[in-house]
Amino acid sequence: MKFLKLALTTTALVLSTSANASVIYQYTGNQYTGFLNDESDIYDTTMSITGFIEFESPLAPNLTVNGDESGNVTPISYSFSDGINTFTHLAPPVFEDFDIGTDSSGNITSWYIELWDNYPSSPSIGDTSGFMDIIGSNYYPDWGGGDQGNYGTCTEVQTVPYGVYCRTDQNSGWTDVPGTWSTNTSVVPIPAASWLFGSGLIGLVGLVRRKKA
Repeated sequence: MKFLKLALTTTALVLSTSANASVIYQYTGNQYTGFLNDESDIYDTTMSITGFIEFESPLAPNLTVNGDESGNVTPISYSFSDGINTFTHLAPPVFEDFDIGTDSSGNITSWYIELWDNYPSSPSIGDTSGFMDIIGSNYYPDWGGGDQGNYGTCTEVQTVPYGVYCRTDQNSGWTDVPGTWSTNTSVVPIPAASWLFGSGLIGLVGLVRRKKA
């Protein structure tokens, strides 16, 4: 009987701890309507910012945005593309800021996400940099928010009193209409090995019980 209890308890622990869920907040931006292209049409009207942020659990209700570029949440993973740049947690940019506001149900209602990949400390001609701004309509009271993607190429390296500076061809696409968020709970499947281990224990319990009978 003791073996039976131990086996069933172990099996339950294996199966319960092998599956977990995270929450993904998917962002869909609107297509760009404004442009600055020093190079030939880097950004165009077919492009927009899309991506996601993932957390181990749902966002807390009534989060308040900081508004000081210090961020108030830290996702376990993220990926955003502006049509040219792609920034992810696997190769994070130089600067990242996730500032999120939520309502009483934990839904995202205001946001400021900034991702910035700067030039190397010792830049060379041809090096590139980029950034994204993703801003919700409730973040700045006097502005409706919107998205901007930016991509630059170093065309000239200059030494200035505060260091090395790149003169840059700047390319931007933007929209003054914020995008939308949707939520998805992602369940991580239980590994096959865990199922086999649990099934094996249950089978062993059955065999012991038959022998006792």
